Amino acid sequence: AEAACLRQGEDLRAILGVGTAATPADLKAAFRRQARLLHPDVNPSADAGLAFQRLVQAHEILSSTTATREWESSKGGASERD
Repeated sequence: AEAACLRQGEDLRAILGVGTAATPADLKAAFRRQARLLHPDVNPSADAGLAFQRLVQAHEILSSTTATREWESSKGGASERD
């Protein structure tokens, strides 16, 4: 499944390290910053691949307004700032 790495109700913004008011530019910058740390080619950790997949999925969802709304509704709450 596409979101197999993410858990139901997980805070996607926390994965990227951004707040609810993050702009698309903030999301992109946070993704790039985290990707440099978590990418399996540079991170020797055994779980780097999974962490990187979670980061990519969180970024994809938060980058899409529709996907973000679906994710928020699936966890039983709306974002603090819609």
